[in-house]
Amino acid sequence: MKLKVMQLSVRADMGGGPRHVEHLLTAIYNQIECFVGCPDEKPFFDIYRNLLGDEKMVIIPHRKISINALLALLRYLKKNNIRIIHCHGKGASVYGKLLKILKPNLKLIFTPNGIHVDKYSKFTMFAYVVYEFLTSFLFNHIIYVSESEWLKAKQSNLYLYNKFSIIPNGVPAFHQPDNVDLASLRNSLFKHPRNKIVVTFSRFNYQKNMQESLLIAARLPEYNFIWLGIGEDFSAIKDEISKQNIENVKMLGVQNNVASYLGISDAYLSTARWEGLPLALLEAMAAGIPILASNVTGNKDVINQYTGATYELGDVNDAITQLKNMLENHPFDRDLIKNYFEKHYSASNTGTKVLELYKEFA
Repeated sequence: MKLKVMQLSVRADMGGGPRHVEHLLTAIYNQIECFVGCPDEKPFFDIYRNLLGDEKMVIIPHRKISINALLALLRYLKKNNIRIIHCHGKGASVYGKLLKILKPNLKLIFTPNGIHVDKYSKFTMFAYVVYEFLTSFLFNHIIYVSESEWLKAKQSNLYLYNKFSIIPNGVPAFHQPDNVDLASLRNSLFKHPRNKIVVTFSRFNYQKNMQESLLIAARLPEYNFIWLGIGEDFSAIKDEISKQNIENVKMLGVQNNVASYLGISDAYLSTARWEGLPLALLEAMAAGIPILASNVTGNKDVINQYTGATYELGDVNDAITQLKNMLENHPFDRDLIKNYFEKHYSASNTGTKVLELYKEFA
């Protein structure tokens, strides 16, 4: 009988956490029996369902704790004799903890996908630390996706007594679509299509800090910037671009053909305030694209002498200087970036390590 594991997430919209689940499932679903509990939302619910089948899916609300959903999960676990749950993110961990209280023989694995405490007030932070201190004993194991994520948890007094592993995120190898005319794509986007292109895949929210990307792009009109993604800050930033009459930035929303945009790009930019281990940076590495990223949790694990450079958050002048150097002086070798990715961040390596952990709890 195959090992049975449920992946649990309160998000299935566009984002790094749901995409991480996709990559993990793709790497392991042929070796174990996989199930998913997540919201019925695009694009990832359909991706998971197409991979696993309708019968392997359980619908839960988006970022909301529901008693009905909890009981439905409990019935499903019992019916299918599932004894291992892998929770992705804080919301999923609440379901996981409640399920383990109701079904104590469950094995509970938790991947935080970023320690999101930087904007908490002192009172909220205190309450959250107390909550995790009182309940984190329910986790059998924690998987951190980067060493700096583990250090951030330790500095925040979270999960101090839990067993843990550091298993870096991984993404599939890069393949440029054969049916895409890259020259036509460039020409369709920009007034000056020959200018070098800086790409960013991001949610538009406080964490991702795209306002800082706008400050950088506005002062570098000689380069083109492509931004893919959506979020609560999207409209405000788009309005600001229109107000300032900035012509070198294209906000394209959610796009499925990200490989095409990587294929026409010369550098990747991340201005995030924090990360877990960002899949977008790994996708850029897989394509051999050098990265300029804020020197924060998650980003700093990916960037080194082979893959790119970092700047201190808020230092727009330094970011501009380093990005110009990256684009004009070409200090990074694309083949070296790809080789470093293949050695450290392939999805198959991540899947193998996670699968070994699951088997320990079988």
